Parts: sequence; structure tokens; C-alpha cells
Amino acid sequence: MWLAQQGWRVAGVDGSAVGLSQANQRAAEAGCTLTTIHADLTHYTPAQTYQLVVLANMHLSPAARTHLFAAAEQAVAPGAHLYVVGHHVESVGLAGPPDPERLFTEALLATAFPKLTTQHLGRTSPGDTSEHSSAGDVYLWAARPA
Repeated sequence: MWLAQQGWRVAGVDGSAVGLSQANQRAAEAGCTLTTIHADLTHYTPAQTYQLVVLANMHLSPAARTHLFAAAEQAVAPGAHLYVVGHHVESVGLAGPPDPERLFTEALLATAFPKLTTQHLGRTSPGDTSEHSSAGDVYLWAARPA
């Protein structure tokens, strides 16, 4: 939503029609527009490239993640960027899915996008000490050479 409010043309892809409907409603309330695409992310391949591709908390099985990561990499236009963020494997039992294979590590993200150049790779700080705490997230900022 924030990107759309800053003037970006935003396309959101999700497997949840309800979630996409809520996104469109919030965009309308905020005075901006989104393009929403209802698709199964385990099979979806974008029809075009983008200046920024964001994968936020997409914790799929390793097999499905392979397709998602390849599709995301393909969707990054020359000179454009990819941002990935997800729960670190040390968060298992604290945040995200209970299956550690669906969570991220720095090593996983470091090798997941071979056609892109990693510019930043790291961890966010751990969450608070409440029952909803986590061990932090892993993030990647990468670019496709122009």
C-alpha cells in the first residue's frame, strides 16, 4: 500500500481472493489503486518484468519455493531490484510456520537468485520478549545488472 501511495504502479499477486479484495478496499480508502492478480504462487510466472519485486513472508515448501524464487528472479527488469524478507529458521516455534524447512537462512538467500547481484543480505533484530517474539527475519536486497 505504501508504494502505491508514493506513486508506484503496484501489482499484488496472492493465492487468497479474500486478501486481494481487502487490499483493493484498503487502496480505495487510501485513494490509490492496485492491480491484483489471483494466482497460485507455486505455479505463477509473471507476464512482464518490474522495477521492484517484493517477496514478504512467503514461507513455501522447498519445492514450491524453488519455483517462486525462479519466477521472482525472472520478473526483475534489467537495472531493477528484488527484496525478500522472511522469518529466520531460528524463529521456528516463535513465528512463522512450524516447519523449519519453510523458514529462511542467510545461506539460503545468498544462493537463491544466481542471476542477480546481492547488495545487502542480513538479519533484522529479534522480536520482543512476548509470546509473539521471533529470532528476527532474514532479508535480501539484490539487483539485476542493467
